[in-house]
Amino acid sequence: MDKDLCVFGPVSSLLLWRAARCGSIELSRLDEGQPDLERCHARVRDVRRLDLVRMLGDVPLDVIVGNRTKSHSGTLHTIVLAGKMPTDSFVHVRQELYVCAPELCFALLGRGGQMLPLARLGLELCGTYSLTPDQSGRYCTSFALTDKRRLSAFLGLMGRRHGLTMARKALGLVADGSGSPRETGLYLALTAPVRMGGYGLKRPELMCCGSEMLPNPQYWEALARDGLDAVGIGPADIMSAGKLEVKALRIARLLGKPTRASRGLLRQRRRDLFALLFDESIRHVEHETLCQLASYRTSAPRGRRVA
Repeated sequence: MDKDLCVFGPVSSLLLWRAARCGSIELSRLDEGQPDLERCHARVRDVRRLDLVRMLGDVPLDVIVGNRTKSHSGTLHTIVLAGKMPTDSFVHVRQELYVCAPELCFALLGRGGQMLPLARLGLELCGTYSLTPDQSGRYCTSFALTDKRRLSAFLGLMGRRHGLTMARKALGLVADGSGSPRETGLYLALTAPVRMGGYGLKRPELMCCGSEMLPNPQYWEALARDGLDAVGIGPADIMSAGKLEVKALRIARLLGKPTRASRGLLRQRRRDLFALLFDESIRHVEHETLCQLASYRTSAPRGRRVA
C-alpha cells in the first residue's frame, strides 16, 4: 500500500523556498507533480520528522489535504483543497513530500484579506532577492521565483476560491525585478493608492533604492544633458516619513500629476503605511504575519478551512 503523502501549506512552502534561495537548504529534486490530495495527511509528528522541517528549524508548519476527515490536527495548520487544482500547483521535493509552487503560495496567502503585505510578498517572489526564513530581517540576492505574468495566469486558472479576489487586487501592485526589501517598500509607498496611504504614482523607474550609495554626480549630469528628470532617494530618505514625502511630491510634480500632501486622516494613513513598509521590527514577527495572510490564528485551530 502506498504511503500517505505530505504537502506543505503556503506558509511552510514559502519559508522553504526562502531557505533554498538563500542557500541554507538544497532542493536537489524539483519535479512538477500533482499529488493525490486525498492521500495527504496532517499528522504533526510525521511532519516534524521530515529532514527539511528539521533543517528549517522553529517555523510555523501548515499542510494541505484534500479530505475534511484528514484535517483533524489541533496542533497543525491545515487547508482543505477540494476539487481539481491547476497544473504546476505543486512541486515534488522529496519522495513523500510536495510543496506549494510560488504561484499557489501567493494565491492561498490572499485568504487573510491583507492587500499590502501580500503585494510586498509578491514583489519578493518576482524580485531578485529573498528574505531569510528566520525572522532576522536579513536578505540575500537570488533568482526570481516567478513573475507577474505567471502569477496572473495562475490566478486565472484557480476559478472561484477563497482569497483569490484579494490576491488579484494585490497583484495589481506587484512589479517584476525588485532588488531588495527597501526597493519593494519604496515602490509600494510611491505607487499604492492614496486611500491606502500611498502617493498613487504611475510605476516610476526605480534604481539604487536598496543600495547604500546613490550614483555619482556625473550620472545625474548625464541624465540632465539627455533632458531627463531624476530624483534620488537614498537610505536616509526612507528613515523619515517626512523626507520621503518631500521626494514623492517632487516626483509627482515632475510627472505632471501633483498628489496631496499629508494632512489629517491622510497623514495618519501614510504614517501607518510607512511603518508597515520600513519598520525593521516588523520583520521579527514575519512568521505571525504569514500565518495571518493564510488566515490562520496564532495557535493552530481545530477548525477546517476549505479553499
